[in-house]
Amino acid sequence: MTKQKTSKHFFSFYKKDTKYLISAVISIMVIAICGLLIPLIIGFTVDRILLNQTVTLPQFLENIYLKIGGRPFLLNNLWVLGLLLLGITLIQGITELISDLHIAKVAENGAENMRRKLFSHLQRLPYAWHVKAETGDLVQRCTSDVEVIRRFFQNQFLQIIRCIITIIISIVVMINLDSMLSIVAISVTPIMFFSTIIYFKRRRAEFELWDETEGKLSTRLQESLTGMRIIKAFGRKNFELAQLEETHRELYDYGIKQYNIMGNFWFFSDLFSNGELALIVIIGTVRVISHGLHLGVLIVFISYADRLLINLRILARVIADIGKAQISFGRLKEILDAEPEPDDQGLLEPELQGNIKFDNVSFQYPDGSEPVLQNINLEIKSGQTIGILGPTGSGKSSLLLLLQKLYLPSSGLLTFDNIPLEQINRYSLRRQVGLILQESYIYSRSIGENIRFPKPQTTIENVHKYAKIARLDDEIEQFSQGYDTVVGERGVTLSGGQKQRLAIARTLIRDCQILIFDDSLSAVDTETDREIRRSLKKRPQGTTTIIVSHRISSIYDADQIFVLENTQLTQAGTHQELINQAGLYQRVYKIQHDWLSE
Repeated sequence: MTKQKTSKHFFSFYKKDTKYLISAVISIMVIAICGLLIPLIIGFTVDRILLNQTVTLPQFLENIYLKIGGRPFLLNNLWVLGLLLLGITLIQGITELISDLHIAKVAENGAENMRRKLFSHLQRLPYAWHVKAETGDLVQRCTSDVEVIRRFFQNQFLQIIRCIITIIISIVVMINLDSMLSIVAISVTPIMFFSTIIYFKRRRAEFELWDETEGKLSTRLQESLTGMRIIKAFGRKNFELAQLEETHRELYDYGIKQYNIMGNFWFFSDLFSNGELALIVIIGTVRVISHGLHLGVLIVFISYADRLLINLRILARVIADIGKAQISFGRLKEILDAEPEPDDQGLLEPELQGNIKFDNVSFQYPDGSEPVLQNINLEIKSGQTIGILGPTGSGKSSLLLLLQKLYLPSSGLLTFDNIPLEQINRYSLRRQVGLILQESYIYSRSIGENIRFPKPQTTIENVHKYAKIARLDDEIEQFSQGYDTVVGERGVTLSGGQKQRLAIARTLIRDCQILIFDDSLSAVDTETDREIRRSLKKRPQGTTTIIVSHRISSIYDADQIFVLENTQLTQAGTHQELINQAGLYQRVYKIQHDWLSE
């Protein structure tokens, strides 16, 4: 993307606050001009009022000066000049307040717009993108990188305008005051310019490494915190601490490098700036003594030269911060430029009956080298309960991803009620397909809030109803606060079986036409498993249920059982048919049956 488009994209987050931005820019221009007027008034006072030297004023100012009484009046009433300086300072203070308030509003609203846009876009990105993304890095981009941009816009954006105005006016005024001294004052500008470019490039490169390392640290910290139980169980505390320390040391080193670069730049810029001011004072003093330069002019010139050098250095620092903001925005754009899922507008949104058919379906992941499903042919009738069995890597999870249109088949035809998957709106499909994962995410909220998550307005009676179907109601009632019990982050206070049953109740409350259990009964005992399946069968007829499991007891009473091996469908039939048929199902049955018999 071109720089022009990038800038347009950046400022699009602030377009709703254009009036505040314009107000802040005008205010900062007034502040800069007021700051530059004060040395001129002081110089005029020294030369024209105190020393009675000839100072040329613009005609309209000369008329005002004479009208109020000229030098005699001002010499006897110096408070008037003091009042003028106070008035300018007051204007400067008021405009600075307006500028700060308005740019803060623009920056905060822009940051809010960025976060909202990022969160919205992340939700629309395809499953394949999220599989590769790191949570900690995404959190860092949506928080730290947005904050870098917010601080730049609030603190540095207006400084750029102020510095540029001050530098331009200072150079123009100095040339008009004394051309020889101006050559000395401006001579350092090219040196400052080239050193600024070098500083900018080096600081930008180091910040990019620092920012990426901070993302790595966020990811590692997030993984350590969420996997704390595993770390303790395997006694890996020291190893994880060493890994965190290594990443933190890397972050520290990049930070120190940035400060070293910044320190070197400020040292040399101070050296040049102070050396140049000393040279101006020496040459200016000689010109006052020997060449008739007015003392007030020298005072004004030194003041403007000082402002020029200060603002050149500030501009260099701000330009470096532009590099930081540019990197942060580039990291945000990597998210915003990622291609979202098609919105599927204009595609069909049928009320599904639950008939599903795979007709010679094969599937290979976009970045995969081999197919994970090959020539799958199976048919599921509305209202049937289907069992799917297969070893790890056989293609079970990939098949379920197709059923939610998270991917499209590479070849073959997948239909719902005889409608090809490609013709169905993916969001309509997902609303009607309830997927219960083996490790479902539980929010740090109450049990009742977790169950009613898909339907926040549902009644408490419905919550109880589906909790009973999931065989969770009796256990919830034993908690001190019942359904108001807060379960902690990721449901840490619940057992594995309780979390699975809570996820089942949460999905059932959606009343989906198609239910998919992705090994989501693995953490419950066989008796509870059987009771849940019996409760499911008592629900209204017509719901298609697909149960993926490694446990024969979870699928033996299914209407049809499919066996997947090595990406292919190798067996299909009822429990009785499959246990009498040589193959994987029979072998698994014998292993589990013999184990139970023992």
